[in-house]
Amino acid sequence: MDRSKSERKAFNIIQFKKPNQKMSLLVPPKAASTTHSSTHSRPVLGPGYGLTGWIRFNRRSLDLSGTHGAILKVTPSQLATHNTEEDAWTVFQGKVYNITPYLKYHPGGVSELMKGAGKDCTEMFQQVHSYVQLERFLSKCFVGHLVQESFDSLAQPTKNSSVNKGHRKHLSVPALQQAFSAHTLAPPLQKSPISEDPDEPFQVTTISVDVSSGDKEFSSTATPDSGIDDEYQDSLPLSVEGVTSKSPKQARYQFYQDSRRAVITVFTYLEEVKPSNTIVDIADGCFHCTITLKETVYELKWKLNEGVTRTSVASEGMKIIITLQKKSDVMWPDPALSSDMTEKHSTIVSRVTSFRRATLTAQEEVSHDTKIFSFSLPPGSYMNIPTGHHVQLEALRNGKQVIRSYTPVRILNNAAEQFDMIHFMIKLYPDGEMSQILSRLVIGDSILISDPCGDFKTSLSNKKKVFMMSAGTGFTPMSGIIHDMFVKKSQDSTEGKLFFANKTERDILWKHQLESLQEKTDGRFQVVNVLSQADESWNGLSGRIDKEFLSSHLPDPNHLSLEETLICVCGMIQFTSSILEILVDLGYPDECIYAFT
Repeated sequence: MDRSKSERKAFNIIQFKKPNQKMSLLVPPKAASTTHSSTHSRPVLGPGYGLTGWIRFNRRSLDLSGTHGAILKVTPSQLATHNTEEDAWTVFQGKVYNITPYLKYHPGGVSELMKGAGKDCTEMFQQVHSYVQLERFLSKCFVGHLVQESFDSLAQPTKNSSVNKGHRKHLSVPALQQAFSAHTLAPPLQKSPISEDPDEPFQVTTISVDVSSGDKEFSSTATPDSGIDDEYQDSLPLSVEGVTSKSPKQARYQFYQDSRRAVITVFTYLEEVKPSNTIVDIADGCFHCTITLKETVYELKWKLNEGVTRTSVASEGMKIIITLQKKSDVMWPDPALSSDMTEKHSTIVSRVTSFRRATLTAQEEVSHDTKIFSFSLPPGSYMNIPTGHHVQLEALRNGKQVIRSYTPVRILNNAAEQFDMIHFMIKLYPDGEMSQILSRLVIGDSILISDPCGDFKTSLSNKKKVFMMSAGTGFTPMSGIIHDMFVKKSQDSTEGKLFFANKTERDILWKHQLESLQEKTDGRFQVVNVLSQADESWNGLSGRIDKEFLSSHLPDPNHLSLEETLICVCGMIQFTSSILEILVDLGYPDECIYAFT
């Protein structure tokens, strides 16, 4: 195979370049001189650089952030000072990364990467690499979280400070501890209060009534000019008048309650909104709702006078409907009249990642080195993690904060979904920091879990054929796809195959569950196990998932329906890069390929 031809094709699949797109953060490696080619506009890197070189360098390096393990909180003005090739930080989805060590490895060239230095690169990155999980690719470069300018997160650097510009890469541990000792932990939910924007004072129009309707009381609260939701107006024994609707562009809410439940209806003004856009946290006696819209985040928060037993979230057109089941049959004080009530609109790029505490309720061995950890959220909390998205786990080990990203798994023998329980299938490494923390957890211990993050937005509802290539715990995002397409839709005509690469038979995760699902679906879903170190007792396929294997197991790329076909890849970076290169070389179109990295 002609190497240069292969690399050119691989560049196209990973970059997903479209007209007028300029930024490239991740493309396959080149190996030649460091000068620009006379025939190509893209720079050509020297030997040892590019994606492969970065993987090797990343393996050898324990910490590329320059913070010695401290997790910082960085304001936009502080971020802006890190804008040189000797000291370059960038922000992606609210997280700050030190990209200085990656600059010379970037196949798109230093100048392209520097376009995001000292600023937020989220929009530029998503234009080119919307499917890439940047948190994993640059995990060792993670500096901390972007916070608002008013957040007192760091001691302001002075001319003699060890964090002054030009000296950030040489911070000593004592200096870090002195400068950031009070701010090295990513904030749990209760430490990230919503502050009202003084330019948008919160005002409400309140209608509270007591009516004779058995032993029930009803009350409702609406934001100004909000109108009354027809569905819930019909459920009230009273017709509320005098409120008009002017259809504001920003999201707004309505509040209803009876003695058993409270209902918050949020009007988003989007054509279609899903429950997975919503997070409800019940912690420290507070209700905190976060709804992520296209470019903005809408938040509501107030103090509860009692606990919540269960929360459900539904969507109806432009509305998100949140129902809180009360712990006692009592009427709550009107939240709109509470001094603790806050309503906030913010941009996605300015949003600070929130963490909430979750309790370990079960753990189960899956293989000789992999376990399932099941964590429950606080009572009344709700988090619907979208398929293919991941979260961060955060804990302390020997006084050091440890954060790792994991994709939750869906339980394949249960079509129902749990939104107050999260399951993780995690391989435990003897020398892994998070592995050491998780292996010591006992039932009842807790850990912090972040908001969901990810860019997998492919609609699975119109897919008729799905092909998944995974290696080891790269299976975890595939479990969500399998659950959505073959467990929840058990009578559907969709067909799918999972090509599962492992070393030995004992490394195969959920072997019996996958085989059982294959039987239940009458072969619509199939699992093909491929072992690279199979012993004589193995009756399945041996070897590796290579070009010959894929050409014989995948359909002809010239006869695919782009709208109905999905090809997914997930595993170690070497595995994913190899599979992508093969797929492109075989002629599979970019539009139907998605790589979890």
